[in-house]
Order: sequence, then structure tokens, then C-alpha cells
Amino acid sequence: CNCKDGSMTKISERGRILVASGTRPNTVKLGIETVGIETDASGHIKVNDQMGTNVPHIYAVGDVANTPPFVYTAAYEGRLAVENAFTETVNRADYTALPWVVFTDPQVAGVGMDEMQAAQAGLPYDVSKLELTNLPRAIVANDTRGFIKLIRHRETDRLLGGRIVASEGGELVQSLAFAIKFGITVKQLSEELYPYLTLSEGLKLAAIGFRKDVK
Repeated sequence: CNCKDGSMTKISERGRILVASGTRPNTVKLGIETVGIETDASGHIKVNDQMGTNVPHIYAVGDVANTPPFVYTAAYEGRLAVENAFTETVNRADYTALPWVVFTDPQVAGVGMDEMQAAQAGLPYDVSKLELTNLPRAIVANDTRGFIKLIRHRETDRLLGGRIVASEGGELVQSLAFAIKFGITVKQLSEELYPYLTLSEGLKLAAIGFRKDVK
């Protein structure tokens, strides 16, 4: 596998690879071209952060729009669109702290930026990566596959993003989403009380990992 950073990774374990190259929106037969609604190259309807299209009185949400393709984002966008269309409020979609999960085994979950995105944005960042071989819960459960990785802003100590590979990684990522949304610092994450022998304790250990080796 040729990686984005220029390195190469050899996959040695036997198995199969599934390549999911995206979805195609069902917009062909909607007749949107007759009113001049703009779409992107993949056929998704272009919307602004208020869910409005280029036609002032028409809104689009969910799978037909060029927004994150999740059930929960579609519901979120639907509420924004209805309120913006029928009231005097101006609600804007904010996906800065959008959590996502891939339900493989182990699960892959994330929120916010990864290292490459932080670098592209020109932000000073640090990374702390906790291998689950150092997490008590994973050890007693005899499942140490995966890791918890945190990306922080080096100057503000604010969390920029996180990536989790763990058996129940999807259950952990929401805490990181709250940290990003409400500006909780990595220091604060490291000083909170987490029940012993839980996967969530891994968030604490990963946060501590910025200043010392938790091994």
C-alpha cells in the first residue's frame, strides 16, 4: 500500500480488502436541473452551512447533499433546514466536532483532525498514541488490538482530533467530540476521574501520554 505520506506498507496477513469508494446520490430523476440547482462532480446537491441551495427558497439535506453521509447528520440537517426555511432563525451546521465510527472488528472511530489535516492547516500540533497493550481493561479482556491517538494544539493544549481503534471504539469517541466542541484541554482530560478497568480510562492515559510515558 502506498501511503499519503510517501511511505509504503506491506500487508502480510492473509485476508481480503474491501474498497468503499463512496456513494452516488439519487438526484438524477429529481428534475433539479429545470430550476437550476447546482450539483458537484459526483451529483450531490451543493448546500451552504444553512442547508440552502443556490436557489433561495430550496433546501437540501441528507444523502442528496454534499455533506457528511450519516443518519444522524441527516436528522441534524433536517431540523436546521426546517427552522431556517419556516422561521426567522439562522442556524448553521457545524461539523468541527463530528464523530464517526466504522463498525469493523475492532471498531475504527474518529473526530476532528488527524495529523495530516492539522499540518495542512498550518497548526502546531503534538500527537500522543496509547497502544491498548498498556490499557488495563484491554489486558483483562484479553483483547489488546488497537490504540487511542490524540492530536492536540501545541500552544493552546486544546484537542484538535482523535482516532481510536478498539473493540468498542465507537463508545469512546463521543467524549472526545465533547472535548473539541467545548474547548476542554488535554490537561483537563488527564486530570478527570475515570473508572478503573474501563476502556474510557484509555482517554486519560492517552492524555497523560503528552507529558510522560505511561508504560
